[in-house]
Amino acid sequence: MIEKEIAEIKRRFTMEKTNISCIRGCYVSSKNEILSEFNQNFSTMEKEEAEKLLMILKKTLSGALNKNLIDIAFSNEQVMNGEEHKLLMNLKDNDIKDDEQAMELYKKIIDSMNSDNSYLILLAADKYDIPVYSKDDIKLDDSSDVFSYIICCVCPVKPRKSALRYSAGDSAFHNIATQLVIDNPGFGFMFPSFDYRQTNIYNALYYTKNTAESNEAFISNVFNTEADVPADIQKDTFNMLIEETISEKCDMEVMQSVHNKLSEMIAEHKAS
Repeated sequence: MIEKEIAEIKRRFTMEKTNISCIRGCYVSSKNEILSEFNQNFSTMEKEEAEKLLMILKKTLSGALNKNLIDIAFSNEQVMNGEEHKLLMNLKDNDIKDDEQAMELYKKIIDSMNSDNSYLILLAADKYDIPVYSKDDIKLDDSSDVFSYIICCVCPVKPRKSALRYSAGDSAFHNIATQLVIDNPGFGFMFPSFDYRQTNIYNALYYTKNTAESNEAFISNVFNTEADVPADIQKDTFNMLIEETISEKCDMEVMQSVHNKLSEMIAEHKAS
């Protein structure tokens, strides 16, 4: 996916545009025990709560491409016969209504987790009637194509310390008890991809908040594949190789060669 396509889907996460009918998920302890499950009708939520949930889900599509947002590619064999791909397709096709399939996804995620905090798994499904635009980006009409997708994220749940508040009503201070607060997603994904403004079941879009963490276990359990190495890890590895390869007394010719090679790599990346 490119930035423009991601931005188009992100605009879906408003009360006026979303077609999300329900949000489901589970609350999990730091010991990876499911403490509770929920499956809530989106239309019956308080507007403020619904808007905050949409903002959290939208965060799963934030950040920089190839850094926070990474394409996950499925092989032909996985699309034809892979259990992981089949599960994601089923969840998409039934709008996450199947309890057993939802639980199967939760368990795959939970088995990959190693967290000091409790956390929340959120899962939603949306349908987007893809509009047709002119070359000048003028909306012409709604097409017959519908982009159906699921979005899933894992959010740390952290205690907010107790505090004092002042009440003007009785001119007194009152204690606010410690509360559990849902943090922004640490990682998550959207499936399938929205490539060339069309459904691409051969790809998913993976999100990570911390680019220094690879979350290999999550990617392996949910997708049964590998993602590109995160940008921060690539940078650290490259710097280490440079330090090991080039001595302190390297001459200008060697440095110029390294600079030229880097320039070529950057140019090739931009061209792709």
